[in-house]
Amino acid sequence: IKRRLEETLKTEANISAAREKYRPAATRGSLLYFVVADLGLIDPMYQFSLRYFTQLFNTTIENSTKSEDLNQRLQIILDSTTENIYTNVSRGLFEKDKLIFSFLLCAEILKLQGVINDIEWNFLLRGGLVTEEKRPPKPNHDWLSLEHWNQALLLVGVCDVFKTLPHDIEHYQQPIYVQINPELRIVISSNDITTNVPSDYNTKLSDFQKLLFVKAFAPYSLVQSITYFVA
Repeated sequence: IKRRLEETLKTEANISAAREKYRPAATRGSLLYFVVADLGLIDPMYQFSLRYFTQLFNTTIENSTKSEDLNQRLQIILDSTTENIYTNVSRGLFEKDKLIFSFLLCAEILKLQGVINDIEWNFLLRGGLVTEEKRPPKPNHDWLSLEHWNQALLLVGVCDVFKTLPHDIEHYQQPIYVQINPELRIVISSNDITTNVPSDYNTKLSDFQKLLFVKAFAPYSLVQSITYFVA
């Protein structure tokens, strides 16, 4: 009996160790499910049961390419489940909602990886408000609106990469813009629309932080920018 008990405990330990190695796949599955479940907040018609999701997720894993290398196998599972669930769920969405689904899926994965934090995410969704007592006076630039100045002040509290933005605007010496794609450039100064001089902000901002820049200074271009972001 003692020997059987020891064998049982050893087997359970091996199973637990093997299960732990595949935890990233389970984490991705949970992330995918909750993004899909939240689609009901966009339109009540979007109802995907847990049973449907589980069957699709498990079938995808079973049919995915096998590999003896654990890291390669995990990557195959992550890629195949994400792609297959995205493809199947998208078929049931209105065209206007597919971009939202794509962006939510992409953003949640990046949040899990630590690329996006909650402060950045909340600013993109809700923006912010500068109180009068905390607002330094707007620099006397004819190209700078009060709204853009307020947005620059707000971005300071979103992430460190924007800490010097108000100073850079006030003591304007070089272009301040981001290039979203070859056809779309978001500028603060009208003098930078066609300049070939590089912008530090275009270089040092991550792709997601560029969306925050767009949100602050050109919200009318946010949908176009998000489309390029998820492409």
